[in-house]
Amino acid sequence: MHEMTQIDLADEEGQRVAVLSGSLDVFTSSMLSARVLAGLPDDAHDLVLDLHALEFVDSAGISALARLRSAGRSRAIDVRGHIGDDCALHETVQSVVRRVLPCD
Repeated sequence: MHEMTQIDLADEEGQRVAVLSGSLDVFTSSMLSARVLAGLPDDAHDLVLDLHALEFVDSAGISALARLRSAGRSRAIDVRGHIGDDCALHETVQSVVRRVLPCD
């Protein structure tokens, strides 16, 4: 059995930062949006997904990121990613993530 992707949330003025770690795959990705958006403050207009600690993302994980971005847009929330220079993901996977989620 796969463990759920670790998600640590921090709310700041107008923004939520969600740090994801572990694997985002077919077994763990289905609840990503619900977990990240749960209890989102009313004043939040930005959602940053910090992906530098993710070790693995498959196509289901990519789809979950795209769905989360769409769910954010429907709430007028700008969803973007942070990958960073120390990201554990393979460069090819990082490239695919950047296609579905604007990243810095």
